[in-house]
Amino acid sequence: MSASATGGCCPANPSRRVLKKKPDFDPKKFLATIGEGRQVVLFVKKQTILAQGDVADAVFYIQEGKVRLTVVTFYGAACQNFNS
Repeated sequence: MSASATGGCCPANPSRRVLKKKPDFDPKKFLATIGEGRQVVLFVKKQTILAQGDVADAVFYIQEGKVRLTVVTFYGAACQNFNS
């Protein structure tokens, strides 16, 4: 059986659409246009940005600097990770 007989991806099949590749996401371009729901916030060194247990109602994109991520386990041990 040929591709057209099975309804495969044949150009003669009008029910098939060709998808165009979307451009790659550019975070710098996205963040350069501050709009509704987006804002640039400056934090001082060692300032808490979000604490464990807080409601996660935002997404943070770190443009420069470092963030210390600390998670407290069920047993009370602190696990730390440093990201740039």
